[in-house]
Amino acid sequence: MIPSPSKEAPAAGRTTTLSEVVAGPVHRETTADQNVDVRVRFSIQGGLRDAYDRSCWQTAYAEHDTLLRIIFHAGIYRKAGGVLDRAVVKKTKFVKKGKLYWTRNPDLTDNTANRIWSFVVDEDGAARVHDKEEDVKDTLFTFDRTLTIPAGSLKKGTNTLFVKASARWFRHTYAGSGSLSGSSRQFDVAIL
Repeated sequence: MIPSPSKEAPAAGRTTTLSEVVAGPVHRETTADQNVDVRVRFSIQGGLRDAYDRSCWQTAYAEHDTLLRIIFHAGIYRKAGGVLDRAVVKKTKFVKKGKLYWTRNPDLTDNTANRIWSFVVDEDGAARVHDKEEDVKDTLFTFDRTLTIPAGSLKKGTNTLFVKASARWFRHTYAGSGSLSGSSRQFDVAIL
């Protein structure tokens, strides 16, 4: 059970924003029998990211609040004319986790009172340990992936595409729960 949030926690959740969703194809032209790779990048900014720092880690660890789980979703859609857009790559779920732990590494701590540090488990399940707080935040709060459109999913000619993205997290001692969403600008892919 997660302990009660601090008085500042709800404000941290409300002041969190999603940066601009940037998406674009690796190659703007391809043939119908080749997959199309689209690079997608966005990040969580503001309250939640600012609250997730060393002082927060110490307090949260003492309250047994040791895991921040962020659920990212991203999907690629084709403008189909009219109101409806067609999903080319259905909304896909990616999860990142920030895990707090007790460290004995003298490079990460400045005294015995600040022994708590965070590592990040990325979407692929690999643990990433960083020696700088800003690197931990960049890894945890930034989504940077290449999504693949299967061959044959796009029609011949020019296809106008865009990405819909979202992020969601739950209540913690340092931030209230929240969810964010956004869309990228449209981009074109030509199928020859």
